[in-house]
Amino acid sequence: MSYDETKGRVLRSVSKIESATTLIVENAYTHWLRPSLYKSYCYACLKSLTKRYLYCGKCFKVRFCCVQCLNKSTNEFHKNECEYMNILEQFSMGHFALRMASVVGIDVVLQTAFENERQQNCDHFKNDYKSIYSLTGDRRLQHSTLFLSACVGGAVLALCAHRMSWITNKSEEMEVFAGVMFKHLMQVIVNTFVVYDCKMKKSDLTVIHEDSFLGRKRKKVGVVIAVQTIA
Repeated sequence: MSYDETKGRVLRSVSKIESATTLIVENAYTHWLRPSLYKSYCYACLKSLTKRYLYCGKCFKVRFCCVQCLNKSTNEFHKNECEYMNILEQFSMGHFALRMASVVGIDVVLQTAFENERQQNCDHFKNDYKSIYSLTGDRRLQHSTLFLSACVGGAVLALCAHRMSWITNKSEEMEVFAGVMFKHLMQVIVNTFVVYDCKMKKSDLTVIHEDSFLGRKRKKVGVVIAVQTIA
């Protein structure tokens, strides 16, 4: 693990790495499921649902494969977003950016933003919010159109968070939270990993896969973000 001024944290190999080699297995900090798959995949673990499943009894939007996933999702983030799912499902990566903040609580988010801490030590990173906050999202890596979209998105998400009673309408708090959302939107573009379902089969009725890897058909289910914790 090392640090690059342009790319941020990077892994450098001292030998050749063969294709399809697993380098790191890490629990995700949080995740996002494609809204079009709410009825067929678990909202918590992103696994394909069977004929037996549970669903949220309040929003009736999302489903779960077991009680453990239902409770985990509710306790970590869904309790904060449930009432607003009709809006959030339209936000795509904006929904993901909000969740990056909601899983730890707005107080932690604002405190981290006010402190403006950035971890430079490459010896060890915890899979916590401060480490996530330190991930690169440098605008120099982004196209100007994406930069503008993130600016507008950050402002819209701050207004949404105020409507959801996450933050007050104090100008400083609104501005800081909008800046955090802008940062997370930029981070999402360069730091997330796509989750695929590689067990899909070709259907005679519809196309259920978008690309292939090593000859296996796969379907894009959602995205996750994590910090590679290396001691």
